[in-house]
Order: sequence, then C-alpha cells, then structure tokens
Amino acid sequence: LDKAREEQDRRYQSDAWDDLIEHWLTHEIRTVSDGFPDYGNSRTESVLRPEPLRDVSVGEILEEAIGLEPARWTRGDQMRVSAYLKANGWERYRRRDEGGREAPREWRYRRGQDRT
Repeated sequence: LDKAREEQDRRYQSDAWDDLIEHWLTHEIRTVSDGFPDYGNSRTESVLRPEPLRDVSVGEILEEAIGLEPARWTRGDQMRVSAYLKANGWERYRRRDEGGREAPREWRYRRGQDRT
C-alpha cells in the first residue's frame, strides 16, 4: 500500500488550486468591522484555524476554497480536487448518520492518520 501511495504521489501534477486548498484547510475568512457596519467599514481577513480541517467534502472545497458556485462545478473540477486530496493522504469515505446508516450521496474525505 505504501508503494502504491508513493507511486501516486510521484504521478500527481501540481495544480494551480493546490495553494488555495491548502490555505483554506488551515485558515478561515472572517469579516472584521472597522466601525459601523452600515457604512461599508468592514473587511475580510484570513485567520489561522485553531486546528486544520480534517474532514471535508469536494463540494466544500469547490465552493469555499476555490469560490465556484455549485451550478458551475464540472466533473473535471471535482476530479481535480479529489486528485489533490488523494495525493496528500486524504481518505475517501461515506458519511454515516447517527444510527450508523450511510447518509445518501454524502462522500467525504478525512485526513489520513499518518499525515498532518
């Protein structure tokens, strides 16, 4: 399994979205007001998360990290994000509800145990 992962990592081509995804996993955007919000005195800033995200969906990354509206997602976009996650040790799994049943169509990725 380790050899397969090493081979996959070697074949992965760096993508323009990599930095955006990595930043989003470790930072969050907050709106900060410099005065009265009604006067347009607010701005956004990037703040380090207390802990990097360890559980994400491709949709969350496309919408929040890349800034694509769901109506504009393509299969290629989804594959680009999946390739990044797999190459960086994330594991795909199907989310389960509180009763232990698989949630419909809820595929997510979680960070592998041996990677930070």
